[in-house]
Amino acid sequence: MSKKLFVLLSLFLLDRVLKIYFWQHTNFAYLNKNISFSLPIGQYFLWPILFLLIIFVYFQAYQAYQKNTKHFYAWSLILIGAISNILDRLNYGGVIDFINLPYFTVFNLSDVFIFCGVVYLLVDKIKTK
Repeated sequence: MSKKLFVLLSLFLLDRVLKIYFWQHTNFAYLNKNISFSLPIGQYFLWPILFLLIIFVYFQAYQAYQKNTKHFYAWSLILIGAISNILDRLNYGGVIDFINLPYFTVFNLSDVFIFCGVVYLLVDKIKTK
């Protein structure tokens, strides 16, 4: 297994273990049945959008991997974060959030992965223009 894939798999597993631990062993976990920042969206819209986004992000990550570009990790972080949150939705009916920043929001490590990947891509795009 390549070093890149090992790092990503390790991050994915860390997220999964933390979510399960906080859900089963603490009172800090919150099940978010909505999308980011608890914004409501109907299930009929959510699943098709998630499916299309996963396909798009997967192909972006795959192309970056094939071309060995610096965007591979960014797209991959977005992908593993999205997959982990989808697994939560399938297994628990919502996303397990356990990091609570008072007066802001409750989120999880997957959300951090997605945020970091998107910010990296945006900053890189701004810097190259």
